[in-house]
Amino acid sequence: MPRPKVPLISRRSVIRVGLDLVEQEGMDALTVRRIAKELDVNAASLYHYFASKEEILTSVTRAALAEMPVPAMKEGEDWRHWFAEVGIEYRAFLIARPYLTQLRVNGYVSRADLPTEAAAMARMTEAGVPPEHQMVILDTIEAFVIGSALMHEGKRGTSLSGGAAQRKRRAALEDEVFAGMLRTVVVELTERFAPAAED
Repeated sequence: MPRPKVPLISRRSVIRVGLDLVEQEGMDALTVRRIAKELDVNAASLYHYFASKEEILTSVTRAALAEMPVPAMKEGEDWRHWFAEVGIEYRAFLIARPYLTQLRVNGYVSRADLPTEAAAMARMTEAGVPPEHQMVILDTIEAFVIGSALMHEGKRGTSLSGGAAQRKRRAALEDEVFAGMLRTVVVELTERFAPAAED
């Protein structure tokens, strides 16, 4: 059978189907064969756009991260408050998409793929945080965010005591404690590594 003159699929359609699969069915659904089936093509067709399944996973992860909301920095707002809000949004984003935490931890993308990375570094540069300390701060904050998201995921499916209302209150308390702790971490890190950045 001759090769069609117009491609039956595109790189974007493969990524979209892959993203839909992991969001709806989890990581186990993300296979080359399953994506090809959803697109109604031969699995070999996907390798026209991607060198491997790992490249598909990386592309799907980047596409998912691109959808992460980035809080706007209000005029006159302390940049550290904005920085903490970014971390709070990031954790909520990961909790809503457990597969994404797994992909990030397994190294399918780097932190540079986060839509907030460039903005965060720009804010720190403006505040006088030395470049060599920016990576330490970002690594520490991401470890805190991802660790919290992983712990939250580890509690899923466990037989927690109490009814739905009690579990909801407990989750709200966890969110509140995390937010408070993250704000403290941001302030402590910036004071430690960039005392000159203090007003």
